[in-house]
Parts: sequence; C-alpha cells; structure tokens
Amino acid sequence: MVTDYLIRLNHSRIGVVIGKQHLWTTEQRFSGYRAGLAAAGIEPDPELECLADSRADAAYHAVQKLLVMPNPPTAIFAANNMMLLGAIEAVNDMGFRCPEDISIAGIDDLPWSSAIRPKLTTVSQPIDLLGANALELLLEQIKREKEGVAGVGPRIKVLEPEFLIRDSCARLDVPRHSDKSRSKRLVRDKRRSTDHIVEANVTRTRRLRRSAENE
Repeated sequence: MVTDYLIRLNHSRIGVVIGKQHLWTTEQRFSGYRAGLAAAGIEPDPELECLADSRADAAYHAVQKLLVMPNPPTAIFAANNMMLLGAIEAVNDMGFRCPEDISIAGIDDLPWSSAIRPKLTTVSQPIDLLGANALELLLEQIKREKEGVAGVGPRIKVLEPEFLIRDSCARLDVPRHSDKSRSKRLVRDKRRSTDHIVEANVTRTRRLRRSAENE
C-alpha cells in the first residue's frame, strides 16, 4: 500500500526501515515493500533496506546512513510508528526538508502523526475493531469449551486498514534526478557525510538531555 503510493508519485529509489526480524508483522510489511517494487518492475536495492529493531533511535541512525549514500533514496517507508518518528527526526536534524527533499510514509497511525509538521502520511490500523474481534473470538472459544463442543481450529479475519494521505510525501518530478542543486544537497563526500552525522547526533543528544531535565 505505502510502496505502491510512493511509486505512483514517481519514486523508484525507496528506502525501507523495518522492525525486529522474525516477527510476522515485519515479514509481512517487508514482503509488501518488495512486492510493490516487483509489480512496478523496480529491482530491489539491498542498500536501501535497513533493520531498525522497531525502535526510534535505531531508525534515526539507519535513516542517517541512507541520506548520505552517494545515490540516496528519494522516499522512505518506515514500517511502524516509532521508526517513523525516528526517520522524520533524522531528516530534520540532517538539514533536509520533508517532503521537498525526501518523502516519508509509515504504518501505525497515532494522534501525533497529524500533530507533527509536516503531517505524516500513514496507514491506520483499526485497533478498536481488532480488539473487539479478538474478544469476540475468545468468548466464542470459551463458550465452546464450556459446552464441550469440539474446537473448529483457528479462524482468520482480515480487517482493512485506512491509508491516510497527509503532507509528508510529494510527487517526484523526473527532472529532479538531474537537478544540480538537489545533487549538491544530497550527494556528499565521505568526510562531509561523517561530519554531518556527528553534528546531527550532537543536536539530538542535546535535545534529549533538555527533555530529560524538564521532566
């Protein structure tokens, strides 16, 4: 869903920040990313695929590395809400503009997704409905056990998510690939890239320290 949308916006170099390995949700979201690329005839680039352990800080550092690649992505898909938060934080701290320089979208919509600027494009899962259906299935199972009714095996119910298009993604005009000003902004030599990451990390550390002091 997210990958397809970014591709429709003319993005072909799409970075993905995925969560903890061996989780069903991680596998499904990564498979969806790969399937979206394949459907559009885009060859996957392993350098654009980052593990971030489902954490904001891991996503922050993963996105930093993506942004200083010689040929960086033009869009990033963060596979959960915490990694989305880390991704947008890294983009801001590195001095890039979202969505002018890079588009960002994610999964797991939360109230702050529309409070952050730009408002974040996300996939919203029907959490309340998921909970209600889980409770319904559980109560049915308990009732069957009390009545001595044999189990019917696992039941699968698929609930449709809602794709919330907000302000963090922009259409990539083809000429931008050859735009000199964009190249100067995004393509850096190794020394400058390292300095930029260090500077951003110092900024983030100071911000976190101030936040801790105010608690």
